[in-house]
Amino acid sequence: MKIIFIFFIVYITSFSLNLTKSEEMWLEKNKGKTFTLAIANTSNPFYYIDNFHHPKGVYIDFFHYLENHLDIKFKYVDKPNKELTSLLNKGKIDIALDMANTPKRKENYYFINLFNEYEILLISKEVTNLNSLKHKKIGVISNTTESIIFKNIYSDFPFTLVPLNSLNEGFKKLENKEIDALLGKDKYLPGKNYNIVHLDRIDKINNQMAIKKEFRTFVSIIRKYRNLYIDDYLVASLRKNRIEYYKNLLKNYNPLKEVQKKYKELIIEIPDENKILPFYYQKHSELLGYIPERMEEFGQILNIPIIFKKKSEILNFNYNIKAFDSNNFKNHSKYLIPYYEADMVIVSKTNNKFIKNPKALIEKNLGIITIDDLKSRNLKYMKNSKIYFSTDKALDDLMSGKVEYLVGDFKRISLAISNRYMGDSVKIAGFTNIQSYFSYGTNDPLLADLIEKIMPNYISENEILSNELVTSRIIDINHKYIFTITTISLFVLIVLLFLLKKAIKEKNRANKITKALVNSFETANQYNDEDTGMHIIRVNKYSQFMARKLKCSKKFIEEIGEYASLHDVGKIGIPDIILKKPGKLTDEEFETMKEHTKIGFHLIKKMYIGKVAENIALYHHEKYNGKGYPFGLYGNEIPLEARIVSLADVYDALRQKRVYKKSFSHEEAMAIIINESGQSFDPKLVTIFIKYNDIFEEIFESN
Repeated sequence: MKIIFIFFIVYITSFSLNLTKSEEMWLEKNKGKTFTLAIANTSNPFYYIDNFHHPKGVYIDFFHYLENHLDIKFKYVDKPNKELTSLLNKGKIDIALDMANTPKRKENYYFINLFNEYEILLISKEVTNLNSLKHKKIGVISNTTESIIFKNIYSDFPFTLVPLNSLNEGFKKLENKEIDALLGKDKYLPGKNYNIVHLDRIDKINNQMAIKKEFRTFVSIIRKYRNLYIDDYLVASLRKNRIEYYKNLLKNYNPLKEVQKKYKELIIEIPDENKILPFYYQKHSELLGYIPERMEEFGQILNIPIIFKKKSEILNFNYNIKAFDSNNFKNHSKYLIPYYEADMVIVSKTNNKFIKNPKALIEKNLGIITIDDLKSRNLKYMKNSKIYFSTDKALDDLMSGKVEYLVGDFKRISLAISNRYMGDSVKIAGFTNIQSYFSYGTNDPLLADLIEKIMPNYISENEILSNELVTSRIIDINHKYIFTITTISLFVLIVLLFLLKKAIKEKNRANKITKALVNSFETANQYNDEDTGMHIIRVNKYSQFMARKLKCSKKFIEEIGEYASLHDVGKIGIPDIILKKPGKLTDEEFETMKEHTKIGFHLIKKMYIGKVAENIALYHHEKYNGKGYPFGLYGNEIPLEARIVSLADVYDALRQKRVYKKSFSHEEAMAIIINESGQSFDPKLVTIFIKYNDIFEEIFESN
């Protein structure tokens, strides 16, 4: 019966890919054609050569997927990177992956993002800004993409570069003060009080695909199939290729042979709770979720059985690997990179008063949901607090009035609320600056070495597989309906449609939690800036209106109407003395103010509500002529949603009276925007603004 249900869902969703007439004609015209495909010679689960000298990996699976769906072929160009670079620069390759996006190549190729992006940055124990690192020692892992980019772009900066063999070696040297900073990525942030130094000269790095400009229609087709592949196949492909790749990589690795001799099985310690979402849960006596999946992969690669045991079942700490270890920087010789960063939130039955500082709860009956001894490390000042290891028990006590507030990881609490359909009863009351990190723990240096090598640490792997930790999941589904399905096709259809409707309803309930967080961010932003209240509502309305006039997709229109209000959420992190200064900002103050785009981006990224919201926060101060910030993007390099919100934000800001300026009339604001067409704003959007300027005026006057 499950097969019937899955087939039905796949059948319904197969209609979600809508090709245009021109795309269909292009595919018909190029039916059976072979395109040359080049992939930079790297070695990771995305692309590698197997024992039989065949290309394998996630990229190869994706192009097989395209071959099966589009009736076209790809011929792999297997040459050294130097030759591939020369061919690409001459425009002699149809499609290339993982090759740098340069002005020269842009003459012949379109570049589109593949599956992920990341930021290159510096990690330091004591230094907080780049200038303080002059003549200091910077640890870099030799011959990596980030080290090459860093050396080229910051060649004029007086660093002393210290070559490293691994990230683990880098953290050791950082701890021992042998280096002053470590070059890393934003997904490698460790679970300790380190300072992050952002590198403003380096844009975010994307795994990109280059496609010859003569295949312009093919670009839009690939984008659509890429999105379907990400939704339906990417995680399964990565899991499969990780196992095969690491088995091949480590087949002659001596520490692996030693571990295989030493252990007949590996005991993994987990907490006594039957479920701790989003990490694991039990279903039909089987343990499922992110932790079990990673550990089972680990066991398959090592060819050693994995046994999960609860903490109470293990005597004298007789485990081999601890699934949750928040003290990973204190007790072990290996600096294992955390797989999860907990963002602590405050919830209550009512949220009439937004709590900006958890110390406001010092006299309240407070419940702390944790996995480790969070209270002693972070909430020592709380008088009337109670530790909960069970989220369900904590929510029960909140609803019964035994505690007034709960503090815990946002995702863990929201998943529990979603599963118990409590979205209307429990509200977000505030945020904390408390962060808790979890990594795997072991006292065996051989196991620690293998964990570091095998567990997701490439940025691409971590980005994709960690979705398991941020995806809403309903686990307490009632399956009794499935057993009522009979062989009568009409009855099957009715029951399946009912279940589909029920699943959609449950998903909508889960989405309420995310919307609550969006509303809470908006509320928090209003506390910082008293002028933003109606401003953000109007910006939502202007933006949604322009998206409709551009005939954007329904999903895009909904998202920009929902998330445009978050464009300035990063101002939460800007000091009031700058934010509310009545006069002109100094150059130094303006540099600080500009950071709100990146702060907002990182806040929204942790909410996992999608690229539209992230792009709005990060790019809404970019200018069409390339003179904006933070990256100086030009023209259509700026995402459409950011271009729209930029115009909407400026129009509304001009109309408002602020502490540092007078208000402008509609006509004055209109003249300023028209004058900035092609400079600050997209001319196409300015044309829409002019045509419907009366609607903008009406939105402002009525809100």
